[in-house]
Amino acid sequence: MPVNPQKFESNRLSNPRANLWAMIQFGVGFGLFALIAIWDVAVLLSDKIFSIDTPTDLFIFGPIVSVFGARGLIWTDIAFILFGLSLVILAIYLLIPKNPHRSAKTRVDAYAASLGHGNAVAGLLENAASKKAARLIKMPNGETASPGLPLGRLVFDDSKVYSDWEAEMLVIAGPRTGKSVSFVIPHIVIAPGACIATSNKRDIVDGTRALRENADETGDRKVWLFDPENIASGEPSWYFNPINFIRHIKDASDIAACWRAAAGLGSSSAGSGNDEFFNGSAEQQLSNFLFAAALKSFTMREVFKWCQNENDASAGEILTEFDFQEPASQVYGIIGITPETRSGIYAGLKKMVSFMVDEKILPWIQKMSEDDNRPEYNPFDFALSRDTLYLLSQKGANSTPITAALTAVTARAAYDLSQNMGGRLPIPLVAVLDECANICPWPELPEVYSYYGSCGIIINALFQNVSQGELAFGKPGFKSLFDNANTKVYIGGNADSDFLQQLSSLIGQRDVMRYNVNNNSGWTDSESQSIQSEQTLSVQQLAELPAWRGVVLSSQNRATLIKLTPWFEDPLIKTQVESALKASKQQVVQNFSLEDIKKTAGDRAMDRNLDENALSDSNIGTRTLKRVPEKIQNNEEPLEKPSAPNAGDLERMRKLKEFADKKALATKGELI
Repeated sequence: MPVNPQKFESNRLSNPRANLWAMIQFGVGFGLFALIAIWDVAVLLSDKIFSIDTPTDLFIFGPIVSVFGARGLIWTDIAFILFGLSLVILAIYLLIPKNPHRSAKTRVDAYAASLGHGNAVAGLLENAASKKAARLIKMPNGETASPGLPLGRLVFDDSKVYSDWEAEMLVIAGPRTGKSVSFVIPHIVIAPGACIATSNKRDIVDGTRALRENADETGDRKVWLFDPENIASGEPSWYFNPINFIRHIKDASDIAACWRAAAGLGSSSAGSGNDEFFNGSAEQQLSNFLFAAALKSFTMREVFKWCQNENDASAGEILTEFDFQEPASQVYGIIGITPETRSGIYAGLKKMVSFMVDEKILPWIQKMSEDDNRPEYNPFDFALSRDTLYLLSQKGANSTPITAALTAVTARAAYDLSQNMGGRLPIPLVAVLDECANICPWPELPEVYSYYGSCGIIINALFQNVSQGELAFGKPGFKSLFDNANTKVYIGGNADSDFLQQLSSLIGQRDVMRYNVNNNSGWTDSESQSIQSEQTLSVQQLAELPAWRGVVLSSQNRATLIKLTPWFEDPLIKTQVESALKASKQQVVQNFSLEDIKKTAGDRAMDRNLDENALSDSNIGTRTLKRVPEKIQNNEEPLEKPSAPNAGDLERMRKLKEFADKKALATKGELI
């Protein structure tokens, strides 16, 4: 039976007793040799340095050599030779990659030798990635780009590995597995050009904003923070009107598809049956409304009005005026069907644009007055810049349709530009889509994964599990996304047996030589050996993958086991991120306002000013809270209660002075 040397394993892995005995043999043998060498060196030094007439019999190897008739040799020279040999052996031992079986740090590290290393993962190694980066990227001012998006280090020999600048990336990472510190933040930091970053937390902004803004000495780098949910205290200092960047019906269709997915109405690629008829028709109508609004340079307000009135044919008239007969016919056709069916379609249509009733969203998507001089976000300018677009949102928030649209429109603009620049952007645009399923429901994402990488649009989509991806993109859509990703990384935290079984199969098998000892009835034992194949990493081992370990599957490379490298363990990134975090803390303190804290405390108290009839003593047992007087909000007198004191409100008000003291210290730099 032929044995694959890449997969071959001895019985040392499958026989713990044999493995222990091998370790004992090695330890005793090497230890004795080292002691002998040290003893002979001591004798040598006493003879050579201190001129002590040392008896030759003191050399441990002396009697051995004399047996073979070599008594005439100079013993000190033999000791010197033995000492040199011991140094050579020690150097070889330190330089050769350690056997993972002997130096495992986690319970899966011992399997690294059965997975990809060396030539089997040549495409991931720094040398190959650097050559490709030098060929693909044209950095300004003599700068040098990273070889690719860093993945970590091989467990087998500690080599750095990268996902190159043509590869689209997919990460499956359960909660608390280190995806933000190991992938999201490092990838934002090393992005050579424009960067899109999504998240539902502020940590990526705090850890990277200052360095992304200050990385270019010319001051040309900008940060665009989209934060309607006030996750990172982002103010609407700019706006994005999606209608202004609709040039043809395809652009309008992309935006409508994003808004449908964000509304929880599925996607056309995954839908079927009655729901798909209503939701698909609503998506089509919205697409035509957006296109008609773009033809007339209308605002989103007009689109919203058309969606509320089932009989409003204004969009159809505009499309007819500009000789777009087919879209006009679709608008008239939906308006002209039976009222019951039309109402069902418009119910979905209204849900797709319902985010516009949120007053927090409007300043981000339109000018608020004629005097509003905020800059407008331009995706074409952004794609060719080295700016950063942070998109912060929460699952189900009204801002999600805009985060998805911003991502889709920007990526489409980058693609169109790449086609006019020889087929590829000179500096890649990097999109790090953390919490992709919740924040960036972009239905076209699985499709663009197949060709965006060759255009210099590098996307890293991160999901907590497969179910999350299938819910967002449909089962066929997520399968397409998984298949099209050139680099797939799994870092644990999942219990989906079907996915883990698939992953185990993709990792492959290894050949194991097993030894069996049979105790005969006589005085001797007989030993037999056989070569067997088994899964390299089982479903259980993948489900229990230790912290800071990951499995990488990549095109034209063998599956391999990596050690994650969080930013705080990377000396090149650590200093930058720590500096950015410090700057972020200082900014938070500078923006601290005692008046805001007072107002928030008062508003929270007023929010609990519920109807006294609904909150009677019979159902809450104690009291109802009256509206907080203005004097109390200003901390001029204690909070009055109709009955039992509200300890929470009193404590919050008492802390106001403490907050003010902290602010005073922070301004002097003593708090940081």
